[in-house]
Amino acid sequence: MSAEATHDTAPVLEVRGLRKSFGDRRVLDGVDLVVPAGSITAVLGPSGCGKTTLLRIVAGFEHPDAGTVTVRGVRVAGEGTDVPPERRRVGVVPQEGALFPHLDVRRNVGFGLPRGAASTERIRACLELVGLADRADARPDQLSGGQQQRVALARALAPNPSLVVLDEPFSALDTALRAKVRDEVVGALRAAGATAVFVTHDQEEALSTADRVGVLLNGRVAQCGEPIELYRAPASIEVARFLGEAVVLPGELDRDVVRCALGAVVPGSVPPGASSGSFLTVVVRPEQIVPSADGVGATAGETTYFGHDGLVRLHLDDGTEVDARWAPPLLPRPGDRVGVRVVGEVAVYAAPGPGR
Repeated sequence: MSAEATHDTAPVLEVRGLRKSFGDRRVLDGVDLVVPAGSITAVLGPSGCGKTTLLRIVAGFEHPDAGTVTVRGVRVAGEGTDVPPERRRVGVVPQEGALFPHLDVRRNVGFGLPRGAASTERIRACLELVGLADRADARPDQLSGGQQQRVALARALAPNPSLVVLDEPFSALDTALRAKVRDEVVGALRAAGATAVFVTHDQEEALSTADRVGVLLNGRVAQCGEPIELYRAPASIEVARFLGEAVVLPGELDRDVVRCALGAVVPGSVPPGASSGSFLTVVVRPEQIVPSADGVGATAGETTYFGHDGLVRLHLDDGTEVDARWAPPLLPRPGDRVGVRVVGEVAVYAAPGPGR
């Protein structure tokens, strides 16, 4: 194990080439992930993609088959190193809190801390941080699900860890409560200046909550970056499809634009080697398709209504079907004729087929 910790500006967590199999099933296949100090990073992926396995390896509850895990410049797993969980300075918030039912809130938060005035003060500070100082004497069964999750966070923060990992911490909460508890937990993490990694399969949750998002697909981090970067410029069509609705169309590069069924669209960038006449694949977000009197002709189909907006199925005059996301005042009735155009830059990718 490396004996020297790096400067505070170095990443808190570095995962390099992590591999893990269970029997014949490869769960992680060369995962690389870097988590900057003071950031909240979401690991986003479909159910069963290895998100929880990754967190368990970071925390020390599972052992990697290959690769390394470094926390604050100290290798804690891999290449012959296996630091026990209690010595990694990694706080863990499990999926459903996992509080001790026979202990009150104060003793749950202080579990594992040495006895003394310093620990008492630390418990009080952590409970204040999560807004539960007045519930210190309550037992877990006297708390709501959201309060239990905040107690679990206070317990994870109490030893002053280098890193906090959260395993789908909001998935057990109902929809109405989830957003509120999520905001409270994130607010507490930021107030504490903590570095955190949480896993989720909820794209909206990851994009709206995290400073950085790592998309875990097929056992690897397919892309990691700021949420707006991933949404606007996904590294692949697979990432684009996973991060929300995507309209995928064939197109052809024509100088500075790509011509597709939605007309001439502006690419954010073009694949290396592409030139006028190259066939490309275009990814347009539904909210980029807007009404336009002189745009591409279409007939409105059915609308899926969400209150604040609706997803409209449009049948373009060339037979192509696309979905557009419009606010209620603009929602057409089925059969209405509309014109549409694309606003903003779109993501484009190389497509099979010869260029001209």
